[in-house]
Amino acid sequence: MDSYKTIIGIICTLTAVLFGLGTGMLVKKVGTDVTVITTLFYRFLFSVPLLLLFALVARKSKFLEIKQKRTLILRIIFGFSGITFWFLAVRSMPLGQATTLFQSSVIFVTLLSPLLLGEKVGPVRWSAVLAGLIGIIIVTEPFSSALNAAALYGVMAAFSGAILAILLRKLGRSDKPTSVALWYNFAGAVILGFVIIYAPEQLSPIGGQILIDLILLGVVASVLQIFFTTAYKYLDAAESVVFWKKGKCHLVSAKKEIILSSGALNSPQILQRSGVGRKEDILPHGIKLIKELPGVGQNLQDHLDFALA
Repeated sequence: MDSYKTIIGIICTLTAVLFGLGTGMLVKKVGTDVTVITTLFYRFLFSVPLLLLFALVARKSKFLEIKQKRTLILRIIFGFSGITFWFLAVRSMPLGQATTLFQSSVIFVTLLSPLLLGEKVGPVRWSAVLAGLIGIIIVTEPFSSALNAAALYGVMAAFSGAILAILLRKLGRSDKPTSVALWYNFAGAVILGFVIIYAPEQLSPIGGQILIDLILLGVVASVLQIFFTTAYKYLDAAESVVFWKKGKCHLVSAKKEIILSSGALNSPQILQRSGVGRKEDILPHGIKLIKELPGVGQNLQDHLDFALA
């Protein structure tokens, strides 16, 4: 099962990278013919309809349900800042160089994961981080007078992307990728809509090929969002348990394995609510069946206790 989840996560990640390159190519094609606010606005706006359709098909009446609301807000903030820096970098420097800088986000993920996720990073990963940092120095040439804002945009996009990856890992524990992506893109469209209301000169007139490119950008971005968010649902940072206490979501990770027990009565309930048990007990409650295990919740026997005085 773990290898199956890992394969799905890898496929989703590679697909997201391909669609990300497609996004960069479209942004580069539109270029400076329109303002960056215009590109961002239509990218979010044209993403919403397809994501809404995905969410309705996948979750029906629960298409807007989010459990980790604070984490979602942070996801929106860092996602929005990351994509803004990414678009600015692509518009200002060669696509290959901008992509190289953005993909360095995995370096920042490794640097931040011990602090934010409690992950253990071994010497091999630290060696890879060191090599990656050297690569960033070579690309940006920080000690050269030629260092410009474009390179800084790329580095900031990578840093924001690293925070975003960690937030998506947390969201993936309890929230559905389609709902997360829908909320993010809807929020982005609303935020940029208010920006345009207060600064209408930032909305460039569009038509013809530019309009087609922006529509295509929105469609590609919506598919990218689904694969990108799903990847972090299956590529877990560590084996972990998510639980709610006093209205707050808590995440506890383990280095090896987790044994969860809640007594003779509540242990079967936890399994059934997680999708493990008899399908007759699980499916009527709208819970996805993960594994049919007929013995769950059966053969309960009372343990009588007599007190003699």
